[in-house]
Amino acid sequence: MRTQRNTHVLCMRPARVCAQVQLVLEHCDKGTLRDALDQGVFMDPSGLNYAAILDSAIDIARAMLHLHCNNVLHMDLKARNVLLASSGTEERGVSCKVSDFGKHELWSITCHAKGSTHRLISSKESLERP
Repeated sequence: MRTQRNTHVLCMRPARVCAQVQLVLEHCDKGTLRDALDQGVFMDPSGLNYAAILDSAIDIARAMLHLHCNNVLHMDLKARNVLLASSGTEERGVSCKVSDFGKHELWSITCHAKGSTHRLISSKESLERP
């Protein structure tokens, strides 16, 4: 089943070149959120640029919602794993993209109707079950 693309999740596509499988990643030309924070990008002459900070937080929240709605837990969300890409449509000039899915987990939810029991099962756990 194919899921919809989310503009705040780094786009990755498998590519086959000479019998090798490679990933082609979306280019994010503004570096990481950690670098931007260290460089004071979210500061303006009067202090913190709250609008830019909140817009960036919303981008990240939308990405995480998209992942969670597709049963993916990122498990390593931090400023270094949020990339910034130039954007002509964003007032702050960049868009945040969640990246680095090296530690992600796929989860399924088991629900029992009468007892209202909910249990999360990770992809590793479901593979280890008989």
